[in-house]
Order: sequence, then structure tokens, then C-alpha cells
Amino acid sequence: MYQRAKHDDFVPQYLPLGFRAFREIAPAVCEDARIGTSWMEDESVTDSNEFTENGLMNLMERAVHSLRDAELYEMAYRLMLLLLPMYDHFHQYDKLRNTSVELVKTCQSILDCQKPGTRQLGSFYRIGLYGQVFGEQNGKNTSSVS
Repeated sequence: MYQRAKHDDFVPQYLPLGFRAFREIAPAVCEDARIGTSWMEDESVTDSNEFTENGLMNLMERAVHSLRDAELYEMAYRLMLLLLPMYDHFHQYDKLRNTSVELVKTCQSILDCQKPGTRQLGSFYRIGLYGQVFGEQNGKNTSSVS
């Protein structure tokens, strides 16, 4: 997939169009894309199975499951929408059906989470204090959930 797009500047319609297609799922993807693509010139990297259409679909499927497990239903929903045209193009109707069913469940989960007090997303912080200025706290880690 990458090699074909690299040489022909051709990206099939059923594929997500570049990193911008993933912006709603992972906003940092735009920053990551600015880092550069020099690593893509290494044939050993781009020849891996992950740089094929099936490899992309497999990574996206794993991401959907991880996002659903993490209760990040809105992101899973967006990613499933990107998978549907790919399944359609490859005539993977079983995956198309299963993803459509999962899409309905995900939409229901989103609606359930919109009810007040049903989903609490917290942040976890681990803070390490190092240096003589911290006295007896030097080298100790503290954890906090907010």
C-alpha cells in the first residue's frame, strides 16, 4: 500500500486519506506527522505487514477493541466509520456486518454515557521528587487520581 502510494501518488478511495482522517481520534497525529517521514525511506520498515491494507485494518480493529475497553466510545465510533468502506471494498461482508452491529452498540454506549453521572473519566499522575531540595522526600514517588 505505502509503496504504491509513494510511487504513484495514488491512494484508493476506500482508504482513509492520510493522517488527517485520524485527527478526531488522536489529535496528536498532526504533530506526529510533522516529525518527518525520513523513517519511511527504510525499506525494512515499510515492507512489514503493517504497511499493507490488511495490516492497517488489523491495527485499526485492535485499536477499536482497546478504545471500547477503555470506554472511549466516541473515538471507537470514529474509527469504525473509517473501517466500513475498507470492508466494503474488499467484500468482507462478515466484518462489515459485525462492525455495523458493534457500531450500534457503541452508539448506545455513547448515549448511556451522556446521562449525568454515568461516566467518570479521571487522570492519573505519578510524581517523582528528586534532589536535595526535597529533603526526606527525595526519590519518593507519589500518585494522584483526579
